Amino acid sequence: MDTTPSTVPTPSSRSHQRQAFWQIVFPLILASGSLLIFAFFLIAGGETQTRLLADIAIIVLLMPPLFWLLLGILALGFAITMLSRLLRVIPHYARQAQEYAARGQWLAQRAADLSVRPIFFIKQGNAILQQIAKIILGKEHVR
Repeated sequence: MDTTPSTVPTPSSRSHQRQAFWQIVFPLILASGSLLIFAFFLIAGGETQTRLLADIAIIVLLMPPLFWLLLGILALGFAITMLSRLLRVIPHYARQAQEYAARGQWLAQRAADLSVRPIFFIKQGNAILQQIAKIILGKEHVR
């Protein structure tokens, strides 16, 4: 069996090559060319124009991070507002949760006490019988 791929271009591979050119290579060439043209005008523009373009470039470069910072500050303010509203109702529900937990603890303790009561009853009866045997028989160790 021959496992090497065929070198004959299929319609789908030609379509893929066209898409790769227009979606990857062309935008890369366009962006690189625009950067080169901008750099040329920056160098050839002169002293005062260079400073102005540098200031504009700094503003353009700082706008996206400042926009995201503004969104972060707004989200933080929203979170603080919602937490302050939540803190107004938390004490009531926290008290209810604490009461439910205490009731659950009491129920668990009661269930544990009731579950060992038969064992204690048997051990108590055994201890009583041992004391009676000790008194009747006068022996120290009766088993």
